[in-house]
Amino acid sequence: VLGAIGRPIRRIGGDDVGARFWEVEGGVNHAGLHALADFSAQHGATCTAFNAHPIVLANAAFFGVMWMGDAGSLPLGGLLGVTALLLGEPFLLIPAGIVFVANALADIAQVLSMKIRGRRILRYAPLHHHFERVGWKETWVVQRFWIAGAVGAIVAILASQQ
Repeated sequence: VLGAIGRPIRRIGGDDVGARFWEVEGGVNHAGLHALADFSAQHGATCTAFNAHPIVLANAAFFGVMWMGDAGSLPLGGLLGVTALLLGEPFLLIPAGIVFVANALADIAQVLSMKIRGRRILRYAPLHHHFERVGWKETWVVQRFWIAGAVGAIVAILASQQ
């Protein structure tokens, strides 16, 4: 789709960086790669500021005191997906988003188990609520998921280097 859109934009608007960015034939070209990196870094900084805001300004004890909700999390997930597609590495989203993949698989397994066996696999779905029901504190769950996410990100970075 992006490659099909890129050619008409390039013909109408000339050969500028914006038009060349969207023409992806086998991947993003050099100018587009820099624009994509800049765009992604800006969104990463925005998410960091969102999480750090309660600690810095409100003197709260924990990160993420404010909830983002679907209005912010769904576009960020879409941004990750589009970025992976533009880079030509969509399967790197699996290790990079291992926490999200595990939550989704736990939900699917819970629903299938209820429909097929009539019994639950987890005490509660999604997965992070299961760990809370088992007895973990919410801060423990968040810390463990952050560690799993960091390990998954490192695995994705190492896999992208090959």
